[in-house]
Amino acid sequence: MGITRRALLVVAVLTVVACDRARAWVGDRNLNFANLTGANFTGANLRYADLIGANLIGANLAGADLRNTNLRSADLSGANLSGANLYGANLTNANFTRADLTRANLTNANFTDANLHSDLDSDASFSFADLRGTNLRGTNLRVVALNGVQCDSTTRWPVGFPFDEYSPHCAP
Repeated sequence: MGITRRALLVVAVLTVVACDRARAWVGDRNLNFANLTGANFTGANLRYADLIGANLIGANLAGADLRNTNLRSADLSGANLSGANLYGANLTNANFTRADLTRANLTNANFTDANLHSDLDSDASFSFADLRGTNLRGTNLRVVALNGVQCDSTTRWPVGFPFDEYSPHCAP
C-alpha cells in the first residue's frame, strides 16, 4: 500500500511545525488551505511556498523567509511576523488583523484587498508595495517607509493620514 502525496504533505507539515526554532525549509511546497493555527515557523524558509487560504491564526513566523510566498486569502490574524521577509509576497485578500509586522520587509509585496490592522514600526518597509484596495484603517503608518507604493481610490487609509504626501492618485 503506497503513501499518498497528501499523507507525505501532512508528515512534512507536522515535521516543520515540530521544528521549534529550527531553520526549517518548506519553500516551493503546496500548503494551500492548510490549518496551521499557532504553528511555530520561527526563522523558517518558506520562500516560494503556496499557502493560499491557509489558516495561520496566531502562528509564529518571526524572522521567517517568506520571499515570493503566495499567501493569497490566508488568515494571519494575531500572527507574529516580526522581522519576517515578505519581499514580493502575494498577500492579496489576506487578513493581518492584530498581526505583528514590526521590522518586517514588505517591499514589493502585493496587499491588494488585504485587511491590515497591524502593529508596525519605523523599520517596516512597504516600499513599492501594491496597496490598492487595502484596508489600512487602525494601522499607524506615520513611521513606515511608503515610497513608491501603488494605491488608488479604494485604498482605505487611517483617519487623518496624509496620503497625498506619498502619491496624489491615492485620494480616498
